[in-house]
Amino acid sequence: MLHGPPVLYIAQRKGDADPAGGGARVADAERRVLIALESLDAETNSDRLLDTLSVGQRYRVRLACLLGADDDFLLLDEPTNHLDRSSLEFLTAQLQERQGGVVVVTHDRALLSDIAETIGTSTPHPMTGSACTATVIPDIAKVASPNAHSGNKSTTSNRPSMPD
Repeated sequence: MLHGPPVLYIAQRKGDADPAGGGARVADAERRVLIALESLDAETNSDRLLDTLSVGQRYRVRLACLLGADDDFLLLDEPTNHLDRSSLEFLTAQLQERQGGVVVVTHDRALLSDIAETIGTSTPHPMTGSACTATVIPDIAKVASPNAHSGNKSTTSNRPSMPD
């Protein structure tokens, strides 16, 4: 379990802590994570240990680390949990702009319609409840986006208005 500062963990994991890099990669990783922490309204004090934060704050810190790490591939399980409206908007924008691959497991259909090009669903077996069939819905952006005819993904959110 990660108990220390999250930025250092990412820099070490990605090999960015290499002193031969002149610290530029570490500084860039720190900058990306700090932007994500602030945008997700997460704890920005790197001296705070994760186990001293609330569950929601730990979740936001971990999500910020994932978004800031700039990995080639991202796997997110229910990424909208514990997020307020502005955090949801930041997450959506980050996923829309992302160059790498993304797999999102979520019940948040608004997020899916905002970011997904393809959606896979599974249907539980009526007797056991375990997943037995899977369906892939290609080109969901064409179905979900009002701008689908232009071939561009919508840059506006399909999320219903929420109170702040």
